[in-house]
Amino acid sequence: MPNPVCTNDGFQFEMTKFIASSGNISSPYIYDTDNHYALNGDNNGVDIGQCSVHLHRTIGQNALLYEAEVIDYRGKTVKQASGTPGAGSPMVIQGLPGGQDVTIPETDDDNDLTHDTNYKVAARAGANVVWTSEFQGVGGAYCVTEEIDEGNHSKDETCFFPCFIG
Repeated sequence: MPNPVCTNDGFQFEMTKFIASSGNISSPYIYDTDNHYALNGDNNGVDIGQCSVHLHRTIGQNALLYEAEVIDYRGKTVKQASGTPGAGSPMVIQGLPGGQDVTIPETDDDNDLTHDTNYKVAARAGANVVWTSEFQGVGGAYCVTEEIDEGNHSKDETCFFPCFIG
């Protein structure tokens, strides 16, 4: 028999609650009607849901102005913030369970709505979820990006990411 390698045990995916008999998962994930999942190990028993961040970027006088809204796994807005991420001062939005902060790093593309937005969510056990607005995961794009509104000089995008519940 082969010897098992258990170095990744803290990152194995397991079902914690069986709800949907079809086994299909909605996209976006619906916590109340889809099966529940968790990572075992350090996060044992803490379900993973799907949270989101909505970002509205507008061209300002000298920089892009950001308005962000962080939404929890049940679709409830937990925090709103606005500002202009700059060198060494990213926009950090707090409010998700377990201290999972959404960070939008600074941009060096002043007044350019065409570049990708970078995101990072600090997850538990030191693991971070990092993506850009153009990132493609196994199940599809992390973000739904609208076309640039030329009249208002703005652009909207909504990104979905895994988050711990509780």
